[in-house]
Amino acid sequence: GMPAGADIANGGLAVIRASLITGNAAPAGIGAGILNHGTMTIAGSRITGNTAPNDKAGNPGIGGGIGNLPSMGNVPGTGVLTVRNSVISGNSASGFGGGLGNAPHAKATVIGSTFSGNSAATGGGLASQGRLILKGSLVTRNTASAAGGIAKLGGTVLLTGGDPNRR
Repeated sequence: GMPAGADIANGGLAVIRASLITGNAAPAGIGAGILNHGTMTIAGSRITGNTAPNDKAGNPGIGGGIGNLPSMGNVPGTGVLTVRNSVISGNSASGFGGGLGNAPHAKATVIGSTFSGNSAATGGGLASQGRLILKGSLVTRNTASAAGGIAKLGGTVLLTGGDPNRR
């Protein structure tokens, strides 16, 4: 398998509520604050100041704040992530997705949340190769060499406004 080095790694079913996840680094370069390859809901939380650098083989880091993958190495998973009413700020990745890196075949839904001050080479705020839905969320002041806010590297990205409390 691939060691993640995340502060919180989930391959099953997890809910994170009203939490602060801060100041973590992922030596394996994926999902420094949170690494999900199961089914996870993050609600009313702050994910800040986490870093996903290159791994030992020199592969670029993915998802400084949150990395969402459908599997880890040969361990199958689901890669279904919901982020609600949360702040993802000041995270960085050497590769893609400073705030959130969403891998191929992974599904991420972000509702009423803010991505600000995150950085990456590509997709400072969010980068997705899978399915990404943003509802009533704010993506601001993120930086990258390419696509400071949101990078669609594959899959689908759906942006909707309106009241984040409506389903």
